[in-house]
Amino acid sequence: MTSSKIAFGALSALLLTSCSGGASGAYVLGALGPLTGDASSYGVEMQRAAELALEDINAAWEEKGMSLSFVWENGACNGEDASTAAQKLIDINAVEVILGGFCSSETLAASAITDPAGVVLFSPGSSSPAVSDAGEYVYRNWPSDAFQGTKLAELAIESGYKEVGMISEEQDYTKGISGAFTAKFQELGGFVVEEKYLPDDTDFKTQLTKLAAEEPDAYFVNPQTPAKADVLFKQMQDMGITGPFLLNDVAGTSTELLATYKDYLEGAYTATLYVDEESQGVKDVLARYEAKYGQSVQYLGYFLTGYDATWILANAVSEVGNDGALVKGYLDAFPGYTGLAGPVAFDANGDPITGHSIYKIVGGAIVKQ
Repeated sequence: MTSSKIAFGALSALLLTSCSGGASGAYVLGALGPLTGDASSYGVEMQRAAELALEDINAAWEEKGMSLSFVWENGACNGEDASTAAQKLIDINAVEVILGGFCSSETLAASAITDPAGVVLFSPGSSSPAVSDAGEYVYRNWPSDAFQGTKLAELAIESGYKEVGMISEEQDYTKGISGAFTAKFQELGGFVVEEKYLPDDTDFKTQLTKLAAEEPDAYFVNPQTPAKADVLFKQMQDMGITGPFLLNDVAGTSTELLATYKDYLEGAYTATLYVDEESQGVKDVLARYEAKYGQSVQYLGYFLTGYDATWILANAVSEVGNDGALVKGYLDAFPGYTGLAGPVAFDANGDPITGHSIYKIVGGAIVKQ
């Protein structure tokens, strides 16, 4: 993505409580994410975050005679399904703005369809560094894993680790973390031994045995989904692998995993986007989530960026209309936004100007360091 922009003049400040401009009417946007399979824990929460945001948006828009809705397609956290979903949203539903994908593999594949068509693709969760160069019409409000990998590498050196054994899933998301961590860790004098597995694999004992034989100073667990993290932790426990552990944000921030492996993961480190869990806005939306869906949010950061992304797109179409080129211009000239996940502004690549913070797992919860 380049920094080319369409001039619109001064844009009004964006607020959670209001939208400005635009004509009356019903706006329909596309949305795609992993609604089935191991990654559905992300996709379902992303969809529910959008639903809660839509309740607020449509309540605010009612007196203007405006409304917003999404047509959802399943990207299934893989490139093939995401490409099909994007093509359908464009060809059948004629959308010009799409919320998603969530998984990096979805966004990278879908962008090859959306960008030539002039359709905005806005991801609340894709973190691969490759997304930065995915296209002129691609934006995200979740930070690149270039930050996550670098932060954890610096922590590893500060902790005195000279060799780290990493087990990684073969996915765009995990490749981004592995590449960033390895580059920085080696630059600082460390050494990485990495074993990989395929997305459909369920037995990791061979890879874990090889890593254990290296006697690394720490283990880096780098899966795509919480389901795979669960299997990895179980097999590592059974094999007597006791850490220390570095965890990607999938393995290190799932409330369900942290509860299940509370003692096993005590003292492990992860890196994720900082959000203020004590803010009243966050408390309110989480209470609404539990009341509506009968369960708690598993991935707070991803959930909140999904909520905020819906508001950002709502503000865009309210201001300039449901036109891909105009929404792109709006986002290129974006003045900034403060949502539930914190402040957002974009760089020339459509990436958020923010990063990851280090967290330590203490008593089954993550604690900012």
